[in-house]
Amino acid sequence: MKAIKYPLYIVLFGLVLVWMTSCEARKLTEDDVFLSEDQVSKFTEDGTVYTLNDFLDTFMTEEGSYHNDTTPYRDRANDSKFPNIWLFSVDTIPSSGPGIYIRGRVTTDDFAGNF
Repeated sequence: MKAIKYPLYIVLFGLVLVWMTSCEARKLTEDDVFLSEDQVSKFTEDGTVYTLNDFLDTFMTEEGSYHNDTTPYRDRANDSKFPNIWLFSVDTIPSSGPGIYIRGRVTTDDFAGNF
């Protein structure tokens, strides 16, 4: 009985291997990559959907919270060449409440490894 057991495993392994190599990749369609409007509205029903510009208009302040002692601003948030421009000033995002969703499209890749 033991002599038959191992060749059976080898045959089964070979069949599985042949079955797996006979598969072909299916071409992606637009439906595979993008959500439909119904799927997006169902996914985001507990919050608000923003474009990136709408998100910045809603949550970005002119100077940020650099005067706040509890959440100090990052180093070099203000440049001496441009004293009225403060970086990293998206600081009014609420920690609780409805969900915040940003909808957009990625237009770059990280092939070079620097994004």
